[in-house]
Amino acid sequence: MKGIGPWRILSALAVLRATVGGMVVLGAIGCASVNAPRDSAVRSPTEKEGPSAKTGALVNGGLHSSYGQGLSYLERGQLENAQGIFESLAQSNPDRIEIHNALGVLYRRRGMLDKSIAEYMKAIALSESLTSTVSGQAVSAEVYNNLAIAHREHGDFRKAEEAYQKSIKLNPNFAAAYYNLGVLYDLYLNQPSDAVRCYREYERLAGQNQTVDVWIADLEQRTTHRTGNAVGQP
Repeated sequence: MKGIGPWRILSALAVLRATVGGMVVLGAIGCASVNAPRDSAVRSPTEKEGPSAKTGALVNGGLHSSYGQGLSYLERGQLENAQGIFESLAQSNPDRIEIHNALGVLYRRRGMLDKSIAEYMKAIALSESLTSTVSGQAVSAEVYNNLAIAHREHGDFRKAEEAYQKSIKLNPNFAAAYYNLGVLYDLYLNQPSDAVRCYREYERLAGQNQTVDVWIADLEQRTTHRTGNAVGQP
């Protein structure tokens, strides 16, 4: 990491943990900014995941008011307060997808990856009965996206890949899943051609992004230097 001091690395990691608003349904909490600067010498994950109040309304009607309070605590990083609320809600509402999804996000952020994955699996089991509808497929896709992030942090990169691919199959227009899968291929699986393909699909769905363009150019340049061919070219 020539020329990059510890303070810059910490600063970059802090930026990568920033919250981005406006993501579709589940993508508003615990995700990093797509506009965060990325240096090829500092490669940190930038996945997008999170729960949203929209999911509960989408799945099965109104939400208990304390759910919104739990989301607020989660957004502010008050994880113990959020955990108390969501665990209590899960006991009294064991069939609510959005509560298990929120617990999955919470446990992942607290480093409790096995519990996080278990909660996501509960949410997925509950969502299976909804996949006959477009809205149900969207919800399931977003939970699979979150599950993939937990698998990635657990070091199960192929399980993460499978979960992202399932997410995309359920919702082919889910831009965040393409973005996250691109990160996985780029930073963890050393599959630059697949990373470029996913980043380009992300831009097709979400719009061109200068930072992502830089990542694509970097991947193509490094791959061309190694092989003599551009990424994706025979």
